[in-house]
Amino acid sequence: MSKIAAFLTTLAVCFGACAQSEPGAQQRDRARISAERTQAQERYSAEELACRGRFATTDCIAQAKTRRRAVLADLRRQEISLNDAQRLASGAQRQRANEEKAAAPRAGASNQKATARSATAVPAASHRPAQNSRPASHAPGDTAANQLRDQARQAEAKEHGAQLKKRLAEQHRPPAAPLPTPP
Repeated sequence: MSKIAAFLTTLAVCFGACAQSEPGAQQRDRARISAERTQAQERYSAEELACRGRFATTDCIAQAKTRRRAVLADLRRQEISLNDAQRLASGAQRQRANEEKAAAPRAGASNQKATARSATAVPAASHRPAQNSRPASHAPGDTAANQLRDQARQAEAKEHGAQLKKRLAEQHRPPAAPLPTPP
């Protein structure tokens, strides 16, 4: 009967810890869990020492380990619920901070951006660097300098290809001798 009462008490504490949101309560619960964990370890050490004096030590120690494991598992569940509650609270706080941060610049900066855009007559695309260094095809409005630069690049690429073929031809080696056939 006492095991059930202890389980229900720890279960109520676990649910209470999930509902608590103040940091002081969580610290107290963490300290309590740590103290109970230490007590469980000390109790196990005392039981193990008592078991060593008995004839059937293995079964006695196994039962003590089972009791310790149950207590530690319950404490771990409580700790996990505290961690979850803390994670949810910090996530909600971070979310609120992000929403406030995102909302603050929009209110005052939208008017400033609109006036800045209307004041400048140059389109925004002209301020950006070109995405590709060489366009895929030339439009009729391209300048002669662009065409000359592209022709020079093409000539350089052909020359590089020819040099590469020459080096590969010089490196041509006869194939290696085949492996001997097994007997």
